[in-house]
Amino acid sequence: MDILGSSNLDKLNSFLKEHGVDFVSDVKFSHSSTTDFALFVSADRVSARSGKGVTSHRQMTLLQQAAKHELGLAVEWIVTPSQQAAALEAAVQQLIEAHHPGVVGAVYISSPKMTPVSVWVETKTNAEA
Repeated sequence: MDILGSSNLDKLNSFLKEHGVDFVSDVKFSHSSTTDFALFVSADRVSARSGKGVTSHRQMTLLQQAAKHELGLAVEWIVTPSQQAAALEAAVQQLIEAHHPGVVGAVYISSPKMTPVSVWVETKTNAEA
């Protein structure tokens, strides 16, 4: 990251602190021409409503717009998988696998904090089985 990127990172960190953002796990400089920084947040920290230590999709959108308006910085939110979702994915895959051995390739679960919870099951192809 160059001096300008470092200066912008300082401005962004100050902006986040001023706005009481306490749910971002990491901030990375982006080499994209359309995004200046990527802000990482665990899916455990995304809820239907924002509050202490959690955010909502609406709040993330508003912060994204404010960063662009106030700082001239384009930020992108990266929501990382939650530990709870990963544990549920493994449990569901194991349950299906017990009744239908060799059929399940992968299981993906949306954030258990958001309703409805979506579950995506990928089957194995004949080549994988």
